[in-house]
Amino acid sequence: MTRRRRRSLTALGIAVATALILLNTARLGLLSTWQAQGSDFLFKAKAVEPSSRVGIVAIDDHSIRELAGDGRVFAWPRSHYAKVISSLAQAGVRVVVMDILFDTQSPEDDMLAQAIAGANVVLPVAGEIPAALAPEGFLAYDLLAVPVPGLARAAAALGHVNIDPDGDGTVRRQQLVISNLGQEVPSLALAAAARYLRRPTALEGPAASDALRFAGRAIPIVDGRRGMQINYAGAPIQPGRPSPFPVVSFVDVLRGNADLASLRDRVVLVGLVATGFADDYWTPPSVGRKMSGVEIHANAMETILRPAFLRRAGELEAVLAIVLFALAAGLGALRLRILVPAGVALAIVLAYFVGASVLFDRGVLENMVYPPLAPLLSFAAVTTYRVIFAESDQRAARRLLSGYLSPSVMVEVLKDPDQLRLGGEKRTMTVLFSDVRGFTTYSEQLEPEALARFLNEYLTEMSAEVFEHEGVVDKYMGDGIMAFWGAPVEQPEHARQACLAALGMMRRLRRLHERWRQAGIPAFVIGIGIHTGTMSVGNMGSRERFSYTVIGDAVNLSSRIEGLNKLYGTSIVISEATLQAAGGGFDHRFLDLVAVKGKKEPVAVYELLLPIDGDDLATRSSRDEMLKSYEEGVRLSADRHWQEAGTAFQRLLETCPKDGPAAFHAQRCAELAENPPPPDWDGVYVAKAK
Repeated sequence: MTRRRRRSLTALGIAVATALILLNTARLGLLSTWQAQGSDFLFKAKAVEPSSRVGIVAIDDHSIRELAGDGRVFAWPRSHYAKVISSLAQAGVRVVVMDILFDTQSPEDDMLAQAIAGANVVLPVAGEIPAALAPEGFLAYDLLAVPVPGLARAAAALGHVNIDPDGDGTVRRQQLVISNLGQEVPSLALAAAARYLRRPTALEGPAASDALRFAGRAIPIVDGRRGMQINYAGAPIQPGRPSPFPVVSFVDVLRGNADLASLRDRVVLVGLVATGFADDYWTPPSVGRKMSGVEIHANAMETILRPAFLRRAGELEAVLAIVLFALAAGLGALRLRILVPAGVALAIVLAYFVGASVLFDRGVLENMVYPPLAPLLSFAAVTTYRVIFAESDQRAARRLLSGYLSPSVMVEVLKDPDQLRLGGEKRTMTVLFSDVRGFTTYSEQLEPEALARFLNEYLTEMSAEVFEHEGVVDKYMGDGIMAFWGAPVEQPEHARQACLAALGMMRRLRRLHERWRQAGIPAFVIGIGIHTGTMSVGNMGSRERFSYTVIGDAVNLSSRIEGLNKLYGTSIVISEATLQAAGGGFDHRFLDLVAVKGKKEPVAVYELLLPIDGDDLATRSSRDEMLKSYEEGVRLSADRHWQEAGTAFQRLLETCPKDGPAAFHAQRCAELAENPPPPDWDGVYVAKAK
């Protein structure tokens, strides 16, 4: 058997195994919560569907505030509810549904019963624990909380308000029927729908395992407990956002301030939507906000009355989708370049989601977990096989490339080997040069073996800092390092990362000095220069041997800027372009306007200072005073007051005798005071050395 055929058969076996695992997982229901949550996104994505049949009188925060003097909601005078019911009946509301359980007696029960009898009112009952699954398939409650007898007799119908969240706390279904002592009790939504449609009873016959017959329609059952999938018409009620139901405040109806025309000929629910009560739940369309129980009942009623039932897709459809998707993605992952089958797998998933969305609008709830997982897992499994067992040539190339390419460059080259062609592209990037001051003299103090160990340790630490800030070490030049940011991948903050790397290099050097001091190795000084500009980046060299590097005037300028550290007695010098590109947050000071050797155009350069710990107030105050004195000297020098500027720098040196920039400017001011330049002098210092 050929190697290619063996690979194909192995990939086919992996794809089939993936499909079988998913099918068994689906059969066992191991990812049922994921499936439910996947379907929730369909509700979040769909537009609000305005209802023409259902409305809400909301006991909202406004009502609670206005009626606070009448006590808590459940202790309000029942005359409030009687008046609201009568007002709704007079406004032409077809059915009034109270989502408030009047299970305790009140002196005003006769008034409320009279109002209920004069309207078409459905009252709630509630099954209380313990609950069990009856042989008929619905929930059975040993105890049922019911309205007081006078109110129950006056009501047109009773319906249960039990809400049964899924295991993740989300309400997706409503139990159409519960049982109490052998008696079937319809849900509030089902009872209200029956009154709205003028049906003699809500339960028109025994419920089948897959549907409940009602008003000439079959309500799909989506679980083993007579549960109907609620087809939510929109998100929870929220001020300023559209609601699928017309909503009127309870207190406005009570006081006669509400326009009830929008509720005419509807089934209207009266219930709590105010915040701070326990009667709210997470629902599929919820985004950061729960939905009140009365809204859930309203959505259930709308689902029945529209009708807008949702049924689960058939198992055969899911089986075929899982098998076909797994085979397509698995075989593609073996035979094609990785990006192509990855795109195919994602395209299959996206197409499935689009198709599921279309079917959702038509009342079919597709499986949102297993079919989409099939191409992704099959692709991942076959790709893993390909990488581990079938891509030894790439692993060999990786080992070879790691010898002369930095990690980030190697990753990009392996993604696209065509990058190994000669050539480059122009980019705005940041380049860093570093160098050990007086390395020749320093090296004479160490034995060759000790020098090699020291140099390797130093370069390792400095390179690690560059890599930590996502830079590329271009090359080592004896004790010098060249690094760059902004390639091979785009880095919007390349200048900032370079500055952070430079500061980190200085911190690492301090730690190295402490370690070397114990070994008797003398300390040394390094200089770092950074510049940001346009340069060419790519593979440069001959066709037989080349390297990934940067070239251009901006690179040369960065090298010259590094050399300015010797002139100004500094450790880190950056150009103005780098300072601006790096953004704020860095301690720095202006050094000079310099025309470096080999360049006519001047460049403004700055010293990048190590930050001071936030809790070291004394050092921060000393730094601020030093910078203030330094800036005063720079200002006087710019105004051609060189003698006064020199005096300012000398005073600064009395408190900071090792301050290199102050010493440089003090000497320079003395020279300018003795030999003033012509009036048209632009203040540019021309560096005579690299």
